[in-house]
Amino acid sequence: MRSLTWVSVKQLTGWACSACDWTFPLPSLLSDPEAKKAYDRLASAKFQRHDCATHQPVASLDPDSFIARAKGLVKRGFKPKDAAEIAARGDHVREAR
Repeated sequence: MRSLTWVSVKQLTGWACSACDWTFPLPSLLSDPEAKKAYDRLASAKFQRHDCATHQPVASLDPDSFIARAKGLVKRGFKPKDAAEIAARGDHVREAR
């Protein structure tokens, strides 16, 4: 089962799918609280409509494992070294609100 996850790392800040490489990056100049709420609603709607089959899978391993987290980040475009550091910290993704 997929879930909408928040990603906050150097290369990407925004929403992402837990099952594939779909992302919805946060616009860099978004600061107004009402605009942020609108962004979250739009991300949720787009997430619901996206088709994981048209995107690369994040990882076929246990999603809680270090290897799965690092592999998922690499598939999203992170350098292997950066992905390993982020996965080791364990703070690269938090579940949606």
